[in-house]
Amino acid sequence: MNNQLHGSQWARIEHWLIRVAVLVLLLFFLAPRAGSIDRVAVAPTVESRASPSEPVLPVLVLPFSAADAVHYFSTVLEMSPEKAANGVTVFENYQVAHPEDRWRIAVSTEGKGVVVEFTVGGDYGLTLAREFFECPIFVRTESEEFYAMLGDARNAPVKKMRRFTVAMTFAQTTDLEMLVMRFTPRDAS
Repeated sequence: MNNQLHGSQWARIEHWLIRVAVLVLLLFFLAPRAGSIDRVAVAPTVESRASPSEPVLPVLVLPFSAADAVHYFSTVLEMSPEKAANGVTVFENYQVAHPEDRWRIAVSTEGKGVVVEFTVGGDYGLTLAREFFECPIFVRTESEEFYAMLGDARNAPVKKMRRFTVAMTFAQTTDLEMLVMRFTPRDAS
């Protein structure tokens, strides 16, 4: 009698394990497809492909917002931003002993885009820009492209990346360096 009871318990457990395994397999195979259906519904046309294995969908919105950039700088700089009269969010160090230690970071929106401006007095401020290149908002290939663009920033390069388009400009005076990054949706008009 114990063998039958023991056997029926194992049979029930086996049935539940099979059901769970089937459910996991269904979720594993169907969940990624459901996500791609949602993306296609948002962006219905496909223009080009980056590689044969991976479709490139039109990007009509940025994968990050100005608020994401502000949150990044608030966390890294451990300070709260100030709001300028024109709606620009500003991070700035006021207490500096040397002009080369001065920096100002401004984050704003321009239409559907995000603009991040670094106005710096020396290397530390440009280091903040380089650290921004590697922030979690961006993927590694984008960060690498930013570094390449920085080397040519005086020529105002524009790069159409997989998730967005970025334009970079660099200007220098005797006291200050200004690096401006304009992010726009890749396929926005």
